[in-house]
Amino acid sequence: MALLHSVAAVAHRLNFSKYLIVGHVNHGLRGKESEDDAAFVHKSANSLAIPCVIKSLNANEVEREAVRLGSREAAYRELRYSALRSVATQFGARYIMTAHTQDDQLETILHRLFRGTGPGGLAGMAKIRPLNDALTLARPLLNCDRHKIEEYLTAHKLDWREDSSNATLDYTRNRIRHTLVPVLDHLFPGHWTESILRLAQTSRDMETWAARDLDRMLAAGTAHSGESTIVELNVLSAESPFIVREFFRRIWQENSWPRREMGAGQWERLELMARGNGPARSEFPGGIVATRSQGKITLQPAK
Repeated sequence: MALLHSVAAVAHRLNFSKYLIVGHVNHGLRGKESEDDAAFVHKSANSLAIPCVIKSLNANEVEREAVRLGSREAAYRELRYSALRSVATQFGARYIMTAHTQDDQLETILHRLFRGTGPGGLAGMAKIRPLNDALTLARPLLNCDRHKIEEYLTAHKLDWREDSSNATLDYTRNRIRHTLVPVLDHLFPGHWTESILRLAQTSRDMETWAARDLDRMLAAGTAHSGESTIVELNVLSAESPFIVREFFRRIWQENSWPRREMGAGQWERLELMARGNGPARSEFPGGIVATRSQGKITLQPAK
């Protein structure tokens, strides 16, 4: 609601309101509450004379995606962004804006940290990220914490709705929010958030520094055949473990394979395969299979 109201205000001032569209994804997880959320979003958009498109997720599609990605949370996330991309494509929009806040950023980094991520994961969510050649994802509220968002809503007398599932401890992110964050607030009041955000910035700087070498290595050491990516292992032979793991992370990213379920152990297993250690065949989250043979590793979705 804060994002919608603030963007609508700027659009009205600059006379581009006619280019705004609201997209809402109904996950269907909370029955009537989910339906009421969708109705509330639709009414709010209409009050601002902005078109609103409601997309509902299909339960069977969610199940298939959960099997493919190895996680129900990942399935909902992937299908949510897919639905938003379809709305953007339908209207010819070039940007998707989401209302992720600084609190979301901190929870994301903590979640990735304990799962065993690398510098790319510790960088957190990007404020601006290309989704494809025609579409860019933007998170304009990423530097605002939840308290400031609620102050804005209250000051402008705006209503909002709370997702009741955010209060449960069924999801890892919720456990971080309700259990870990209060402990950090108590132990390091006013300090830990700044430290985590500095770590994220340092990680982004490292990513930028490493990207040049990785681009060169990917161009020289990979080939594509259908859905398969073939890695020439001689390109990696003299590289550090960190660079080898980042090399494979980039391959996962470029193929849009599920990275959120890939922890430190999986990236290390790939690095060991590249060194000629461990099994010659291994399967990873989302059904991605790696096979080592004759100085190459072939990566492809399981048939």
